[in-house]
Amino acid sequence: MFNSTSTDIVIRPERADHPQVVALLRALDLYLAGLYAPEANHILTVAELLAPEVSFFAAWQDDRVVGEVALARVGVD
Repeated sequence: MFNSTSTDIVIRPERADHPQVVALLRALDLYLAGLYAPEANHILTVAELLAPEVSFFAAWQDDRVVGEVALARVGVD
């Protein structure tokens, strides 16, 4: 049977407050909380991810976010 769902993944800049991004971030936070002690989790809030020194990208498959990454520049003068 023919599967009409695309397997292509497109990575592009995205806002960290996009509803699909927020949902995936929450799921990740819950998952990590079960693995690590709170002091070992260095999770940024959505507000922190929206800071100008943070570049945020989402991986999209069709109309669904399937992955995320944030790159924070530290020591910026």
